[in-house]
Formats: sequence, structure tokens, C-alpha cells
Amino acid sequence: MNRIHSKEKIKTLVETYRKESVSKMNEAETRLRFIDPFFEALGWGIRNPNEVRIESTQELFEHQIKATDREIDELVYRLYGVTEDYINQD
Repeated sequence: MNRIHSKEKIKTLVETYRKESVSKMNEAETRLRFIDPFFEALGWGIRNPNEVRIESTQELFEHQIKATDREIDELVYRLYGVTEDYINQD
């Protein structure tokens, strides 16, 4: 990918990010829509298993479980109308 195309791709990602309601996105969605495409625009082979080093299978599973737990929590909060103020109470 040439530099001009990379800059345009990153510019488009930034513009889209600013327009979207990213605070309501979960980690996985944010990664798929913005973070991975950003690194790809930089020329990183993040989808190539030969270029990506996963620390361990256990860490990967733990990360996926935590992300899923957060997504479930968010859905339940929305379902029952739980507010941000209530969620963030100490």
C-alpha cells in the first residue's frame, strides 16, 4: 500500500471515528472497525498468523471472555434501563 493511500485510509478512519458513537461500542467492535484497519493502513500484517505473536492461548481466551462479559453487562444494563450514574456508583 502506498503512503498516499495509507494516509487517506487513516484520514477516513479518523473522520468515521469522530462521527460514530464510539462510547457505545464494545472493545471487539472498536478493534474490528477502527484499530485493525488502522494498523493495516500502516502496512502491518495483523491478519497474517506468521506476523502476529500471540502470547498464549490462555491469555487470548481470558481476553475474549472479559470482552464478552463486558458486552453482556452492557446489554443487560440497556435491557433494564440501568443508568451510567448507577453503574458508576462507589
